[in-house]
Amino acid sequence: MRLVIIGDPIPKLRARHKILKTKKFVSKNMPKLMSYDPQNDEKKRVTELMVRARSEYALSDKAEMQEILDAPALIVFMTFYFRPAYTSQADYNRKLWNLESHNKKPDIDNLAKFYLDCGKGVIWQDDNMVSSLYARKTYNDIPQTEIFITPKDPLQLPQNSKIILECFSPSELQKFLEDAKNLGDLLNINPCGENFEKSLSFVTTKIAEFAATYADQIKKVKKHITKK
Repeated sequence: MRLVIIGDPIPKLRARHKILKTKKFVSKNMPKLMSYDPQNDEKKRVTELMVRARSEYALSDKAEMQEILDAPALIVFMTFYFRPAYTSQADYNRKLWNLESHNKKPDIDNLAKFYLDCGKGVIWQDDNMVSSLYARKTYNDIPQTEIFITPKDPLQLPQNSKIILECFSPSELQKFLEDAKNLGDLLNINPCGENFEKSLSFVTTKIAEFAATYADQIKKVKKHITKK
């Protein structure tokens, strides 16, 4: 799904506070404060544009729109286009060709947060559903915000494979492979060496340590292999 919101990209601002006109005080000499969102009107406008875009997209591709709405996780790409400030035509053209990066205010995280908030309840139930977010700032003749939304598909693995992977974390598997390699390196002992018996004793100790360390995990993996 692609959304385009024409106009200068909007960064999220902090909540503001104002003093209530009341005779009551929270504490001595402390007036009562009320927090409010200074971007309430801007958020409503952008949210309405998102609702309209969602409706139009649903008419052209209802199945994909429903897939996005039903997805447990989403991938979102945001591009914020700014009209360049320039000192010469060459400067203007250079920025439009992206020969110069947009490295000025507003901050990209504040830009992304504003549009994530606006999409809440419209494209996603909550912005914590966005598991992957890619954002960039650049220049364009027409200031606008472009948003691509796509469902994040789960890995298509057999259930048995998923269960086996659950037996090891990535770091545990890395350690398992390192220990297995070290164990294999012990086979390079010289059978004609003077300390061959001592070396064999050392190898058996390491085998026992390896087996004791990974016995439970290997047992779990074996159990699921036999089920397969």
